[in-house]
Amino acid sequence: MASSQNNTKKPGPKKGKKLRAISIAVIAALLLALFGGGYAAFAYYRNRVAPGVTLGTRDISGQTREQVAETIQDMAGRTTLTVTADGAVAKKLSLEDIGVKVDIAKTVDAVFSAKDGSSFSRLNPFTQKNISLVARSDDAAVQNHLADALANNDGAQEPRVEYDSSAGKFVSFGGRSGKTVPLDEVQAALSKMLAHPGENTHAHIQLDAAEPLISDAAARSAAQQANTRIFSRISISNGSKKTYTIPSATLASWISFSLNRPHKTIDLAYDEGAARRFLKTALPKALNQAKVDQTQNVSSTGGVISVVTHGTDGVAVTDTDKTSAEVITSLREGRNAALTASTEITKFAVKNRVLRYDAADGDPWALVDLSRQQMYAYKGTTLVQTFNVSTGKPDTPTHAGTYFVASKLPLQTMRGDDYVTPDVQWISYFHGGEGFHSAPWNINGIARGVPKSHGCVNMNPAEAKWLYDFLPRGAMVKVIGSTPSGPVR
Repeated sequence: MASSQNNTKKPGPKKGKKLRAISIAVIAALLLALFGGGYAAFAYYRNRVAPGVTLGTRDISGQTREQVAETIQDMAGRTTLTVTADGAVAKKLSLEDIGVKVDIAKTVDAVFSAKDGSSFSRLNPFTQKNISLVARSDDAAVQNHLADALANNDGAQEPRVEYDSSAGKFVSFGGRSGKTVPLDEVQAALSKMLAHPGENTHAHIQLDAAEPLISDAAARSAAQQANTRIFSRISISNGSKKTYTIPSATLASWISFSLNRPHKTIDLAYDEGAARRFLKTALPKALNQAKVDQTQNVSSTGGVISVVTHGTDGVAVTDTDKTSAEVITSLREGRNAALTASTEITKFAVKNRVLRYDAADGDPWALVDLSRQQMYAYKGTTLVQTFNVSTGKPDTPTHAGTYFVASKLPLQTMRGDDYVTPDVQWISYFHGGEGFHSAPWNINGIARGVPKSHGCVNMNPAEAKWLYDFLPRGAMVKVIGSTPSGPVR
């Protein structure tokens, strides 16, 4: 009997090799396609958010860092919490309402590091990562904001210190008992908001009774410290003729107060930036001075006869930052300070004018003869005018001597121990408070030659005006003779 045989023919050696080659080529092509696609995906997501990363309910995969930052900003602004407390009306609060600021840069970093690891795990879309907002906040501040929002103005209030402009000093205000939000509930509510960016979440909070952490005595102490500082006299000189004293109200504007809860005190802080900005403008305005050259009359031999205009150096304030630092140091220490600003000095020049009183047509000057109660106006050696006058009484005499016109005023209210005379005209001072001026109230004394003034040389109005125009500043005035006891005319 014939045995059964398999009719399937085995491939020959050449055909088998061909099939193996084809298989290898297909596998290689698949691997190449897979590798090429993976490389393209890796390159695409190198600087973009990995697949499967969400921010709240929003898929942000594929976004650049700039786009992620914009998304975070947008969603942070729409993140809210609807919260009730003790059966009160629900309130909808934003992150800003409770004093929370989202740290966009750190949130972006959290997004991009969400799927750190191998390239495969990072690009695997089936691995999901949800990112919460990263925020900067102070639990105590958030607690206060929530309490203010939920306690219907019945929250605990810390004492405070404020500047009273009408009184010109700092005053303290006492704190009060109230209600507060338990800290653990504050943290839970905040975490809930940050974990649901762009959404409105809900929370119910049970308020607790609360007392101020800071005592009223601490507030009074802080006010006293602040007043000690603003009542300090801090003056700044330009090193020449000008000094500026900082007003106490300005010093007060640079002082602020912060609650130091760990130490249960109210601490003072000083705004150095505000001081720098203020003094940068105020000091040049107050202390800069223009250069004024000195003008003086001299004799033909060079001797100084009189100074017409006293010289003043030019001063320009330069480095105000250095002075600002010194001011803040003095303010912190609560002490008086006499500071000198950094300045640039321009020295004044001296200009001489040679006076000639010995020439026929020389410079103008005046001679007062007390004995005759007369005044003589000269140009050099030439007599120009003679005027009747009334000089000082025996108990308030016009003093004999050689003087020079120091100042001139067209109108002034004159004051003394026993008199006030308004609207005195044509005044030329030559010796302290002694000078020529119009005296219409003393016409009789001038006419009769009776000494009746408090030391000045009284003249008829028109003659006083003439002399005012005739004598320049620096002109010589000689007073001779002695005061008569009665009329000389």
